[in-house]
Amino acid sequence: MLSLGARERRELAKARKAAFATPPTRPNEVWQLDFSQYETTTGGIWRLAGVTDYFTKYEHGWHIAPTCTGTDAIEAVCIAIAEAERIGGAPLSSLLPLDPETGAIRRIKLVTDNGGAFKGAAFARFIASRPELPHIRTRAKSPSRNGVRERGFGSLKYEHLYRVHEQIATAEDLHREAEAYRAVFNEIRPHEALGFHRPAEILRDPPLTPDPQASNPRSRARSLTRDSSPRLASGRVVDRLCHPAWLVRLMPAMCWGEHAHRTAAENQNKRQESRPHGSRAPETPPPAQARSCEAASAGVRRPCRARHR
Repeated sequence: MLSLGARERRELAKARKAAFATPPTRPNEVWQLDFSQYETTTGGIWRLAGVTDYFTKYEHGWHIAPTCTGTDAIEAVCIAIAEAERIGGAPLSSLLPLDPETGAIRRIKLVTDNGGAFKGAAFARFIASRPELPHIRTRAKSPSRNGVRERGFGSLKYEHLYRVHEQIATAEDLHREAEAYRAVFNEIRPHEALGFHRPAEILRDPPLTPDPQASNPRSRARSLTRDSSPRLASGRVVDRLCHPAWLVRLMPAMCWGEHAHRTAAENQNKRQESRPHGSRAPETPPPAQARSCEAASAGVRRPCRARHR
């Protein structure tokens, strides 16, 4: 007979396989939950917990506390449930579709890692009280299974929090800035993985599901190289690069290239102005490889650099 630990591992593996066998095809099918750490200017270390929808990438809100316990995880899930009910205008259980075969609701798979907050008794009791939320833990040392959540935290920090770090001194400041970015992330910022739609647009209109080939840059590049018409392919590239989201990405590189070119021209002008009138610029010495070739052609014997074994 299987021991309790082995039976639990097999049940977890079966649940993981069912959760990740096919990618989600609608909102409120898979939610991902995790914690992330942030340090304010006054030295306070805070943990952000948040739930994101796998299909729409929609951020449901933040719970910020100095700890990352089961109680904090429960609060983050409650915030997500309240946000989903606010958007849907009805209780969460009534917003979920029914299985045509069994007639039961299609529950939301809540995916987390194996942190202590998600393995405790308090979180297990909370999940048991919410029949529409089965809990699935990822395989150990497999952060990619929770990749949408991790990517969301990275966008929050690198696109906003680190840029306004000097203005974040307290937990209230952190919550204010995180909520401000959440509004931009959900309503304004286009997402390449969503076909340059916004998460709120996909949430309101799921048929806007992007073409997987169009949302995957590698597949898109392969389709362009296979195109028999170079003119059409180049037109697609121009249309893609002229998209506002790509212009935002390319703008820093374009500005840096222009700055480097201008700086090089200014330095060249300064060197020319500093030379005496009528003098010639010093000739650039030939590279080391060219000098060695010239010496060899002149019959100069160079020392051998054989490796001693």
